[in-house]
Amino acid sequence: MVLHVYVRDAEARAGRVDLGAREYEALPILGFGLAALVLVLVPFLDRGAARDGRSPVFTAAGIVAVVYMVALTAWGYRSLAPVYAVLAAVALIWIFGVAIERREDPDGR
Repeated sequence: MVLHVYVRDAEARAGRVDLGAREYEALPILGFGLAALVLVLVPFLDRGAARDGRSPVFTAAGIVAVVYMVALTAWGYRSLAPVYAVLAAVALIWIFGVAIERREDPDGR
């Protein structure tokens, strides 16, 4: 009886999801793998972007996959540091993009 209570307390501290008699901690891991698969396959499946230049469905799928991966990483770390790292990376990419654009067009046209 005491051992059973101790094990249940340890699982609660570990953050495991316990729904009845089954543990569903494999579901977020499976979702993380599927999100990674989406990110890997988008360049191969998105043939319309080469023709039309835009592909809103695949763009949305990529954004959802990245947000899912960052959110689960932040949840796993129990910290917002991964979110801040992604926001800093996006800001740096934007700053470098603006700098390159201005460098290619020094007249500002």
